[in-house]
Amino acid sequence: MMRRSNSNYQQSAGCLNLLPVILTLSMAVHSDAVDRNIAPGYRILSTLHTPYELLDKCLPSRSTAPVTLSGSVADEIKASLKTLKIDNPQFIESYDRQSRFRLELSGNDIDDRTREMVSGILNPAAMTEAVFGSVLRYGSPDKLAAMQNETEAQLSFTSSGDTVFAKASLLPKGSRFSYEWNDIGIGTTENWLTSLSVTADTARHLAREIVCMKAEKTSRSDSLSSSRTSLYRYLIGYTAIGQYILPSNLELSIDYKPVLSINSSYRTENGYVVLDKRVISCFLKDGSAAQLSASYGSYSFKGENDRNSTTGNDYGKAVADASNYTRKAADAINKGDIAKAVQIYRSIVRNYPGTPQAVESAKLLDGIPKGF
Repeated sequence: MMRRSNSNYQQSAGCLNLLPVILTLSMAVHSDAVDRNIAPGYRILSTLHTPYELLDKCLPSRSTAPVTLSGSVADEIKASLKTLKIDNPQFIESYDRQSRFRLELSGNDIDDRTREMVSGILNPAAMTEAVFGSVLRYGSPDKLAAMQNETEAQLSFTSSGDTVFAKASLLPKGSRFSYEWNDIGIGTTENWLTSLSVTADTARHLAREIVCMKAEKTSRSDSLSSSRTSLYRYLIGYTAIGQYILPSNLELSIDYKPVLSINSSYRTENGYVVLDKRVISCFLKDGSAAQLSASYGSYSFKGENDRNSTTGNDYGKAVADASNYTRKAADAINKGDIAKAVQIYRSIVRNYPGTPQAVESAKLLDGIPKGF
């Protein structure tokens, strides 16, 4: 493509999103919507299911549940909330297919802005979706054609039991592909790939492994320029709940070192499939792991938040502003622009110290290599 634009491109622990692949060469006719001129190895990008596609098949259209947070990140968030005179914070999470998951504070005497300030806490489904998002753009025929012009693809097959796996391996026709740059105000960032492979379950159209070699370069006017090339590996797992196949875990390693792990489990309630527990683990530079666990209570399926009435107490503009920025970071992740999300998280740590968002942002950033 070699196009210069400010379009989003995934650049970090949430980075590079690739989606399900085509089964076999015979699947060249799997979808009439795919251009017959697109080689089978590239059709992978248009046939894989994203996490929300899988979840939307079975989750209730609207629901709310109380959530118990635990783990080291939760402890620090609760300690931070104490400074706002919230000694025993209660949490709820609501879901609808437009806004997706939303985690909030619940209880008496909490201002609405304070209540929503935890809504930017990273969501496992959103993070898994982000891993796929940046590559989804290649699902359209014109994007697939552009990728095909830049790379050569090899398609190979293996099997394990009754499951057939297809692996699409993409290498540049020149020295790189998927080049993009972003203006960061005090300079520019550039990134590109030198290799990419996707392994998928051919019968279910589920991505199981994504591996890419990615180069990043930051040029800054303040002389803090940097460049790096790293190997990213994503492992994606699934679980069966009745007739449904749902995303259960995502593991990210960079240069063979674990960076992020996301795990979700499910249960059935009143005929619906719902989340039972989810855990985010960020592996820090010292080898330790910062963890945030969420366990779900009984669900309400009326779409109401079941929140107690609030008073007009306002616990600070800083908390409200930090909440707004965490939502912007979440939006950036959902759009695949991890570099922008990282910038926002850094500004939260710098400008809003002591808030729950700053606590979580610092933990997330500590597991991300420098250069983003």
